[in-house]
Amino acid sequence: MPVLLITGGARRLGRIIIENFVQKGWDIAFTCNSSVQEAQEIVAQTPKNIKIKFYQGDFCTEIFRSKLISRVLADFHNIDLLINNASIFERCSVYEVQEAELDNNFAIHVKTPLILAQNLVKFKQNSKIINITDVM
Repeated sequence: MPVLLITGGARRLGRIIIENFVQKGWDIAFTCNSSVQEAQEIVAQTPKNIKIKFYQGDFCTEIFRSKLISRVLADFHNIDLLINNASIFERCSVYEVQEAELDNNFAIHVKTPLILAQNLVKFKQNSKIINITDVM
């Protein structure tokens, strides 16, 4: 079975993407940060013939970013498609944004997709990658 790794898979667009790939028979690895209950629901609702697992962590931490690909490959032995979908939603105006919020947005929307792509191509030269940027 082909394997999808999607970041930010427990809610909104990520969840819809997972549901569509499950219908197509793909095995699914996905991440969540604080949406653990939603992630557990997705796993529980997935047909037993589909291998599915979630990885909980914060992409603002270097250790989670740097180890994710090797963890998924250890569990699934393959990643055919990586969809970088994780997002954060911090509501503030241009006049209120603080450096810490800017750093978090950069870590999630720029740094993480790049590092995951770099780590993936070290192991799999023919994997496909889709980047989705969604901030409000």
